[in-house]
Amino acid sequence: MRPTKKINKVNEADQKQLNRFLYFINKYVGKNQTAVAEALGMTQAYYSLIASGKRRISIAILTKLKEKHKLNIHWLQTGLGNEVFQTDPDNKPQSTVGKIIDLQAEILSAHTKIDILEVNLNQAYKLIQQLEARLEKSGL
Repeated sequence: MRPTKKINKVNEADQKQLNRFLYFINKYVGKNQTAVAEALGMTQAYYSLIASGKRRISIAILTKLKEKHKLNIHWLQTGLGNEVFQTDPDNKPQSTVGKIIDLQAEILSAHTKIDILEVNLNQAYKLIQQLEARLEKSGL
């Protein structure tokens, strides 16, 4: 079985990402935690946990921010580029560079999803190990 991956306190890179997330939220979504939580489809208490770094930003939240507010995932993760995708007012096709930047953001988003899935998988392995230990103990 795979070893479990512990998520300890927020490291420097995660803190920078959290700071960028909060900056984006304050600038594009709102400053009131209750209103932000409602806009993101969660409770104020859960948003507070995310804002304090006690919970990770979920894929669902990133997707909503990308779709509704044009969040640039690449910027969120690296600090590079614009915080929002720039759109051409005439809806002209994107340049090759713009397409590459979008693809990079999608790749980074996929990596984030994989990391979250890995954490969830490790938690599932841990639960299975606990259940197996209980079964052995009970003699079943």
